[in-house]
Amino acid sequence: MKLVFNEEGILLGTGTETHNQYKNDENKFFGESISGIKEVWRYSYDVEKKEVVCAYPTLSDEEALEQLAKDQAAEENAE
Repeated sequence: MKLVFNEEGILLGTGTETHNQYKNDENKFFGESISGIKEVWRYSYDVEKKEVVCAYPTLSDEEALEQLAKDQAAEENAE
């Protein structure tokens, strides 16, 4: 799956259509999803390193969602 990111490394969209829409924009960054990881919320782009970053890269999509919920709960409790 093709990924398109903005100047801050935030995912703008996915797929060939989105890629084609931005392919001539020098302020956009492009990458491919990591095999087996389809949850788009997990992706960002490190502009300095010029690489796709995946949250919880060793976890399955299901496990990552569970871990995200735990992390968010921990952050809320810390405040």
